[in-house]
Amino acid sequence: YLPYEEARWFAQSLKLGSAKAWGEWCRQGARPADVPSRPDQHYRDSGWVSWFDFLGNNRRDARFAPFEDARELARGLSLADEEEWRRWCN
Repeated sequence: YLPYEEARWFAQSLKLGSAKAWGEWCRQGARPADVPSRPDQHYRDSGWVSWFDFLGNNRRDARFAPFEDARELARGLSLADEEEWRRWCN
């Protein structure tokens, strides 16, 4: 297969919006033999970041805070365990 960066460049040129769209595109039979159908698995240890990164759409679900902000909030609560977290969430 192509190196990660080249496969990523190719994937971004397709302007697909999601992993689901990638899978549908792969099933259509247009995928070059040197591009993996499951890049998340193939490049897991050689550059993989996320589907958003691979496809070039940096969208994230606006209902959620960025991970770093959510982690800072959670750590700031000084909860002792998962049970306390669940009580706090409800």
